[in-house]
Amino acid sequence: KDKMLIQYMDGRDDQTVASAAQSSIGSTDWTNNHRLRGVAYLYCKLTFDATAYEGGVPTITAVIDGKKIRSVANLSNTTVGENQNPADVIHDYLTNDRYGKGLADSDIDLTSFQSARTYCQGRYEINGLLDTGETLMQNTERLTMACNAMLIYHNGVYKLKIKGNEPAATRTFNTENILSDVTVSLTDIKTRLNKITVDFANRDSEVNYNDDVVVRDNSTYLTEDNDVVLEQTIEMPMITSQTLAESMGDFLMDESRDKMMIEFEAAHTEFGVEAGDVVNVTLPDYGFTNKKFRVMQTELTPENTISIIGQEYTANIHI
Repeated sequence: KDKMLIQYMDGRDDQTVASAAQSSIGSTDWTNNHRLRGVAYLYCKLTFDATAYEGGVPTITAVIDGKKIRSVANLSNTTVGENQNPADVIHDYLTNDRYGKGLADSDIDLTSFQSARTYCQGRYEINGLLDTGETLMQNTERLTMACNAMLIYHNGVYKLKIKGNEPAATRTFNTENILSDVTVSLTDIKTRLNKITVDFANRDSEVNYNDDVVVRDNSTYLTEDNDVVLEQTIEMPMITSQTLAESMGDFLMDESRDKMMIEFEAAHTEFGVEAGDVVNVTLPDYGFTNKKFRVMQTELTPENTISIIGQEYTANIHI
């Protein structure tokens, strides 16, 4: 009794100083300005007692609930807990001015985030820890990779698009609106996979949220590759579901087989096309009739044309 003092601070933006820390350390060294706003933590004080701690210093653990964040479905509502929707999490990270990018809501295309949220519901969920010591780009990539998303900056706002099954192509390109030579690159055997290992934090392991792996391989692909094993290990630190880790592994392996790339310049009238869109391409010289590509990059050229880079799109492999 009275040998342990623990004070929990939940990291809210208006957080005050931890009274237990200030009392122990002293208000001169731990002033009222030592508020650690935006940081959730436990302050633990253990009074030495050989009898109470005869087994040594105890291991202190905590079960952490998800950070309270706004829902992009309605920014007036908040969500909290595990299994949070990736669209909500990415929006929070982009708009938080303490550990994220600090964007204003006006810098976000909310409609695209709402569409992404709808698509993610029941398919993807975020569970994990972001290290604020990592770069903004690294953390954003961890979040988007966990839901197969693309974060796009277009017309002065950020848009979120999930690389999923698209109901229809948004544009059609052919010899009438393609104004340049077309470059087509076939899938490089060096990028193809027939085996993939996904490293994730398995919530169902014997040790809670222990690092775990799932191995996915495909005998058909192996035969196509003359029995040469082409493998890669992918880290998915924001995924805790083994089922989702397996699905992501299958998708990434399937996608590696369909990486035909196309590059061309289109008329300025096609300016509305943007990264993430799926488009049809009809080019008889290449044997393409409404062949689908996902736009990966667009750029306005000095000649007032639109440079487009696309990747082959195969609908039935998407989650």
